[in-house]
Amino acid sequence: SLETGSRSASQAIRVQTVAVSAAAGVVRVVLAVYVGNFQGEVVRHTIPFAVQNGEIQCEENQMSSISYRGHQGYVLGLDVLEQPGVLATCGDDATIAFWNLRSGKRATLARLPTVHAQAVRIVLVPAWRAVAAACEDGSLRVFRAQNGECSHACALDEPLSGIAVISYDTQDSPEDRNASIS
Repeated sequence: SLETGSRSASQAIRVQTVAVSAAAGVVRVVLAVYVGNFQGEVVRHTIPFAVQNGEIQCEENQMSSISYRGHQGYVLGLDVLEQPGVLATCGDDATIAFWNLRSGKRATLARLPTVHAQAVRIVLVPAWRAVAAACEDGSLRVFRAQNGECSHACALDEPLSGIAVISYDTQDSPEDRNASIS
């Protein structure tokens, strides 16, 4: 059961494929479903599926869950990198937390300057080893995963409701860069 509380419309949810394998005509797919809830935690549900002859079956007896608890109140946003095993979360308590996926332990905690600057959406930026946060006050802030410090902040003309990061290898040609963003 993926019970999540009553604030589902603005809830932080992420689904990722974590493994795919095939043998003897059966394809196995493992999904990770991350659900942020109103109790200040993110629950990672690992759900394996088997696909054979076009039929998809959930292998419910193989499901597992792990909780990452550390916010006071709602979890507003989350992002995850299965490799190298990092989860970033932001809550309405004006904090951003970095988690070790394997151990379930919080590695770093960043505090925003005021509750009016709380992060509402975040995205991990692997090349920076940081998280970019779209904040309620219309600012975009970058927090380092290593120490939780805000390394950059810029004000924008309007409140941010979402964020996405498009990255490319700095050795790409300008044509390759343009192709990756269009």
